[in-house]
Amino acid sequence: MNDKLKVIGMICTKLARREDPHLPGWARDNGLWIRRGESKNTIVLTGLSMMAKSIQYGNADQGKTIRYLAVGAGYTQPDKADVALVNSVERLEIDSWDNSNIAADPVVMIASVLFNTTEGNGNLMECGLFQNSSGAPMFSRGLFGFGSISNATQDNPVVITSALHGLSDGDMVFIEGVSGMTELNNNAYYVDKLTDNTFALYSDAALSSSVNGAGYGAYSEASPDVDTWKKVIPKTSAETLTITYSLTFPAD
Repeated sequence: MNDKLKVIGMICTKLARREDPHLPGWARDNGLWIRRGESKNTIVLTGLSMMAKSIQYGNADQGKTIRYLAVGAGYTQPDKADVALVNSVERLEIDSWDNSNIAADPVVMIASVLFNTTEGNGNLMECGLFQNSSGAPMFSRGLFGFGSISNATQDNPVVITSALHGLSDGDMVFIEGVSGMTELNNNAYYVDKLTDNTFALYSDAALSSSVNGAGYGAYSEASPDVDTWKKVIPKTSAETLTITYSLTFPAD
């Protein structure tokens, strides 16, 4: 049997004042996040479980293990060549691992970290898993959420079209790469969810100050993945932040 191992990362966040976000393409299963419709060939679960345990607990001879989670303010999409966060803010030791599905199909392991009121404050957009308390190597990196924009209206408020965006009222997003309506670029906005595929833009968390696009340029669709939004976690010293980073191990 010639199975390939594929590691899928999944990040969930929860500020003390927020609920778990809905994330497109994923569903809760016995309290865990798993990808919907994941297709798998026959796999040897014992082998995958051993691989997952090796990543978590390390090799007795090499001492390789994932022990730390870091957050940052960078918004560049992840790349295979990444060895660190784009703009690191703080790195903490992982508080706990949930291994309840480490012998299931797919194999799932979840790391949880709590950033208290004095830790990791700022507009956070990225997260990564590391072996050491500083420097490299980094095992995995991901954004808290991002999506492609396919339209933006010249209305008050501006309405963004983004298929299955998964955002909720009050979420903050950073927008870049929009053609035509360039006034939106490199700014952060608050979301008023209208439908599963659309949301309106506001400049305040209370959703009382709408972003008026009447005087903006007309939207022009750019190439795929250029005009995007990135989710921002605006953590303050009045809040704690819980991050769960889920790794699944299905075989292709």
